[in-house]
Amino acid sequence: MAPEINQLQRSNRKTIAILVDGEGKVIVRAPHRVPMELIWDFVKSKQEWIEERKRAAKARAKTPRHQFVEGEQFLVLGRQVPLLLVPATKGLRFDGGHFLLGEHLPGSETRLFEQIYKKIARAHFTERLGSLSAQFGYHVGQFRLSSARTRWGSCSTRGTISLTWRLVMAPPDVIDYVILHELAHLKFHDHSNNFWGEVKRMMPNYAEKRTWLKVHGQQLTLK
Repeated sequence: MAPEINQLQRSNRKTIAILVDGEGKVIVRAPHRVPMELIWDFVKSKQEWIEERKRAAKARAKTPRHQFVEGEQFLVLGRQVPLLLVPATKGLRFDGGHFLLGEHLPGSETRLFEQIYKKIARAHFTERLGSLSAQFGYHVGQFRLSSARTRWGSCSTRGTISLTWRLVMAPPDVIDYVILHELAHLKFHDHSNNFWGEVKRMMPNYAEKRTWLKVHGQQLTLK
């Protein structure tokens, strides 16, 4: 039985695409002339992916919002880092073991944390991307830090690797898996057996890290 289609959007696009929004609703985008039979076949073929995205949306909805109070924990490289309120200072700092929040405008906490996370992410990703690409003989055209919400990373045809700053909340070995995943795309631009063979060559236990992201990925948020 195929998942329910909550919304069908037809346009001049050339391919069928599926989107599962934050509420778990399934949105299908299709060309004007594609018959419903083909659309349903495509949706059925993506059933496992759709159910996975719906579970993630449900989990995100249950994730409590940050309150930005003294002692609250925030993830950095897989570790829970406490927040300390320091009225005598301004803005937000990260000293490696604590987030230190001083005077700030009401409602600016998320923006301040995002800025700090991006700084940490850029430094860590740049170092690991350089180290892993050298170790396995890859040349990266360019690195870009993204704010993607539904993709951990991507690799363009020009060799640009993009990683979302939210990934910096994950454990280091999970981050390495995503980087190696994108490096493999420099050689194989699909998810063929050859592609996964290359990922396994570089990280034999990659499946564990992939599963971790599926189970815990919704927790990597500043919601």
